[in-house]
Amino acid sequence: GGKTLTGGLQLKGTSQTYTLADAWDVSGTLTLSGISAITLNAQSMAVGGGLSVVTSTTGTTAITLDGTGTWSSSDNIANNLTINTAGTITVSGTVRYRTGTFTYTAGTTVVTSSTLNLTQSATLNTSGMTWNNIVMVGGGAATVTISSNLNLSGLLTISNQTAVNGAFNVNTGGITINAAITGTASLVFNGTGTWSGSSTNFISINLTINTAGTLTLSGIVHFRTATFTYTTGTVVTTGSTLNVGGTVSTAVLNLSGITWNNVTLASTTNIITITLTSNMDVNGTLTLGATSLALTLNGFTINAGGSLTIAPTTGRVIGTTNIIMDGTGTWSSSL
Repeated sequence: GGKTLTGGLQLKGTSQTYTLADAWDVSGTLTLSGISAITLNAQSMAVGGGLSVVTSTTGTTAITLDGTGTWSSSDNIANNLTINTAGTITVSGTVRYRTGTFTYTAGTTVVTSSTLNLTQSATLNTSGMTWNNIVMVGGGAATVTISSNLNLSGLLTISNQTAVNGAFNVNTGGITINAAITGTASLVFNGTGTWSGSSTNFISINLTINTAGTLTLSGIVHFRTATFTYTTGTVVTTGSTLNVGGTVSTAVLNLSGITWNNVTLASTTNIITITLTSNMDVNGTLTLGATSLALTLNGFTINAGGSLTIAPTTGRVIGTTNIIMDGTGTWSSSL
């Protein structure tokens, strides 16, 4: 206590536990490595150099990066981690953060070509910095809590079902949806990127397109229960399909200003209500359907420039929305 270790520090071992009886201050790089997991407990540690996580590390010790160095990892760290420096922290390659609270307070961060993997439930308070890519990998149904805006210049990837909670925005250039995303946070496209997905994995949090850049839709993209708003930006929809619905949905769409390619508003098993708070323009095929019960479509007008397909086999389509067929196409129904 009260002294600074002027070099680096390596903590190694096999299922080793290190307990700090007082606060540590290390000028060099902290390296956490070993054959199996390391536990680092008790008092805090200030690191003036880099952080190298070679072996999964957990514990109650809070680590603060307060100098200039590189954060690299080939395994997870689950200790509370803070960047609070007058120097520069470089994030190298893919770094992995598991549980705990990650906080950015001050300092220059270099994130070029890097990816933050969130491997379980965690809390992020990093509004003062912009990440490159983030992958939400959490096994099972993980929860990521944001206590300030979460900013990305690159791509957000949802690899496993994730709830993103907090009264803040996830600001990203693009997104890949390989599993459902739910929660109380809002997702904002504010850069240039691509929205893509797989299977029927839905975005079920409030979604806004508000960008000076270009958002490109790739293939079929899915939106379910929340509010989807277009404010500004170039949206490329060529060859794409917007699918709103799923098993349960009460979506609100405010999308005037975008000309969509194909749009499907449909339910697979349950009653769904979709409310339009502005007009919607569709150049391709507009598909409306409810497999067994009713699709209720309320609000403004849908201008269908292509075909209109009424898809339900036993259900029906009802509501106050006007549909205007103003192009060339086919009107068909399976009822």
